[in-house]
Amino acid sequence: MSPRETLVPKQEQNLIHTMKLQHTLKSVAMTIGLTASVQAATITHYWSFDSDFTADIGGSSADFSAVNGATAGGVTGKFGNAADFNRDSSQYAVQTADLTSAGTDFSVSVWFYNDDPTYDGRQFILEDLRGDSIGTTASDYNTSIGLQTDLDAQFYIRDNGSVRSAPVSQNTWTNAILTFDADGAVGGGGLFTGYINGVQVGTLERNSTAIGGLVIGGHRAGTGRNFDGQIDDLAFYDGVLSSGEISNLQTASAAAVPEPSSTALIGLAGLGFILRRRR
Repeated sequence: MSPRETLVPKQEQNLIHTMKLQHTLKSVAMTIGLTASVQAATITHYWSFDSDFTADIGGSSADFSAVNGATAGGVTGKFGNAADFNRDSSQYAVQTADLTSAGTDFSVSVWFYNDDPTYDGRQFILEDLRGDSIGTTASDYNTSIGLQTDLDAQFYIRDNGSVRSAPVSQNTWTNAILTFDADGAVGGGGLFTGYINGVQVGTLERNSTAIGGLVIGGHRAGTGRNFDGQIDDLAFYDGVLSSGEISNLQTASAAAVPEPSSTALIGLAGLGFILRRRR
C-alpha cells in the first residue's frame, strides 16, 4: 500500500474538544435569540476510530459494537487510526441510535480504503438499518454507500434508487459524501446527491426516512457483501454540506473542518447578554 496521510491522535483529540466547545457555543448563541452567518451543517455524530468504536461526538448511544473480530485503532487511517474489517471473517460493526430524523436535511461523510481491489462482488461501506435488526432482509434498498462488482462507488437510496460513480481508484483512500436536501428536488420533495473525492457523481429525487441504526463494514443481513479494508473519519451533519465544506473534507479530518470561530460565538453570546440586560 502507498503511504497514508496521518494526523497525530493527540492533535485530533484537541480538535475534537474544540469542536465540542464550538457546538456548545453555537447552541448558546441560538438559545439567546441571536442569528449569525454560520455554516449550514453542524456535525451531530462523529467517529474517529483512533482507539475504538466509541463515538467522539453524539453520546454513548451512538457507539458501535464490533462483530466477528472487527477492530478499531490498530491500523493507520486517513487521519490518525482507522477501523479494520476482514471480509473472510464476515467482520462488521453496528450501532442502533437514530442518526437523522425523517424528512430533515442531513449529510454523511466517510473515508474508506479497499484492501482487495480484485474482489468481484458487492461490498457495503455503511448501511442504514432503518430500525431493523441484523439479519433482516428488505424488499428495497436502505440508504447505504458501497462498491459495486466493477468497483464503482454506489449510493443506494430507499425505494430501489441509486447514484453510481465511475470505478474508484484503488490502493488509496477514497472519500464518499451523501447529502439530503428535503426541499431540493424540482417541484418540491427530497434530493440526494452523491460525491466521490469531492466531485459530484449524481443526484436522485427521493424523500428520506430516518436513519435508525447503522452497519459499517457490512450488510444488514450480517453476512455477505462485507467490506475488506479500513473505514475512517465517519461523520453525520444536520444539514446539507456546502461546496466549501465538501472541499475542506478532502484534505482535513471532519474534526478539523472549521465551524464558526469560538471567539466570534463568544462575542455573539456576550452581545446577546448585554442586549437582554438593556431591555
